[in-house]
Amino acid sequence: MIGRTKKVGLALGGGTIRGMAHLGVIKALLNYNIPIDIITGTSAGALVGGAYSGCKDIQRLIKITKTTHWKHMMGFSLSKKSLVSASPIIRLFEKELGFLRFSDLYIPFAAIATEISTGKPVVFNTPEMFVGTAILASISVPGVFMPVLIQDEYYFDGGASDNLPVKAAKELGADVVIAVDVLPKTERIQHPLSNLALIADRAIDLMLQFSSVTGYQAANLVLKPINRYFSSFDIKYIDELIDLGEACVETHIESIKKLVK
Repeated sequence: MIGRTKKVGLALGGGTIRGMAHLGVIKALLNYNIPIDIITGTSAGALVGGAYSGCKDIQRLIKITKTTHWKHMMGFSLSKKSLVSASPIIRLFEKELGFLRFSDLYIPFAAIATEISTGKPVVFNTPEMFVGTAILASISVPGVFMPVLIQDEYYFDGGASDNLPVKAAKELGADVVIAVDVLPKTERIQHPLSNLALIADRAIDLMLQFSSVTGYQAANLVLKPINRYFSSFDIKYIDELIDLGEACVETHIESIKKLVK
């Protein structure tokens, strides 16, 4: 890529555990020497994007992901505002990567969250802000996780307002943006929704799909690695999700090369 002038942005969408496919996407892009100059992320995309921007070691992140007991990453909350706490996820992030500020990152990165009072997306990337705080706000699904208080405002999951943060990547300076949508297909599913959790999960997926429309319209290319239904709780499929991310890049590699050339 010597002499190239285009800055390549990666916009990583939300989708809970399905977001582990982002790891495979990044791994494959690196294997093909595709530059990643800017990363923006919503929810799970913020977690993966922030982690990679903070270490630039995708193999290390994949190893951490595969050896982490994700069922222990959410603790029960005694608050009236949430069912569980996402704090253990951020503690793991900070244990592995340190208490990073945005100014410490190797790659320019922004996390998207939703401001409760206005319902609008907010881009977090100010240099002095702790990355873990921004990610916590971005992953805090309303009604499930505690909303996050930042400078007198409460924030929750960015997927409610901008699930595919392409615009934010362009605002950070990306000339071309590859978006990664990790939501399962939303057409009629073939299996019954047998409990409240799966019904709520399906409803959230439909909402996130709607909130991804603007990103689809603005992206230069959208990758969709998820080729079958996975629920948000299918942590046993992490290996498969990472593999799907890699396979998706391999399928579209010629289009990607043309885009960034």
